[in-house]
Amino acid sequence: LDIPRVHSLWVPRHASTLYVGTPAGLYLSEDQGKSWQDTSLVLQDSGVIRSEIGGAGYLEAYWLGRYEGFIGDEEAERTWWEN
Repeated sequence: LDIPRVHSLWVPRHASTLYVGTPAGLYLSEDQGKSWQDTSLVLQDSGVIRSEIGGAGYLEAYWLGRYEGFIGDEEAERTWWEN
């Protein structure tokens, strides 16, 4: 990941996926950081102007929804622009 600043790093306890929050958005790695994928989710930050913005509260609500089973695999795999 060639981005000079990482705001946060999140690693689930029993998972191989890494998540990083950057000024350019949220990225994930499924190979211990060797390669990164853009999730198309940009957390709110000053100067960020994109239509798919979600705040840190959105991200927390998403993961709680996944953990509690309110968001299933089908919804989780859907891209943000699909209904």
